[in-house]
Amino acid sequence: MANNPTNPNLPGLLVTRPDPAGEEFVHSLSAELRAGLQIVISPLLELETLIDDLDLRTAKGVIFTSKAAVRALRGIEPAIRPPAYCVGQATCDAATALGWSAHRVGQDAESLISGLLATRPDAPLLHIHGRHARGDVAMHLRQAGLRCEDVIAYDQKLLPLTEAARVLLVSDREIIVPLFSPRTARQFADTCPQGGKLHLIAMSKAVAHSVKHMNYSSLTVTPTPDAAAMRAAVTDCAAALHRVEGGGDAQ
Repeated sequence: MANNPTNPNLPGLLVTRPDPAGEEFVHSLSAELRAGLQIVISPLLELETLIDDLDLRTAKGVIFTSKAAVRALRGIEPAIRPPAYCVGQATCDAATALGWSAHRVGQDAESLISGLLATRPDAPLLHIHGRHARGDVAMHLRQAGLRCEDVIAYDQKLLPLTEAARVLLVSDREIIVPLFSPRTARQFADTCPQGGKLHLIAMSKAVAHSVKHMNYSSLTVTPTPDAAAMRAAVTDCAAALHRVEGGGDAQ
């Protein structure tokens, strides 16, 4: 997807999140901000569900550390839905929307582990995640005496940049690139053509580490690992670029 404003001097915004998260992020930005950007959506990962059933009869709780994990269960209707312990408000909201009794426990894997060990919910727990999960949540919980098993519910296949993304990246525009995960960031670094004036915004230090070797104009790490902080960072970056170009404030 790309929008096509007539002004060739507008900054670009390249969104690499998997569908539908990329579209959702763009539409969460203000209409005024979107109008002031050349927006291209080029997912670098594609979600592939790996399970078609889930036995929760013995589980006392499930753990979701991403919205992708919740989405992987959309076609599954377990007979029993134990409490869901979630990382971040967006994941918690997604689980609630699908009928789970969801509880936000921390903003990242580390704080989730600390929160669960502090409250000691009934176990065993099931951590439902993707093939390339980070944080070893189940292992850390087991080592601390809280029974937890892993369920790999989805994979995320790497995708190349679209032609529209490549055209944007070799243009003369200033380009804002929000990066939400280390794996997406690595794929972007591996496939990004030379050229472009990149303003990279990383959701964590781990994400920033994946692109620190690139040639960029700026690299920002959001203060918290969530979509709200990413929206604020994109908005601030766009406003700064518009001021430099003399185009007014993007906000």
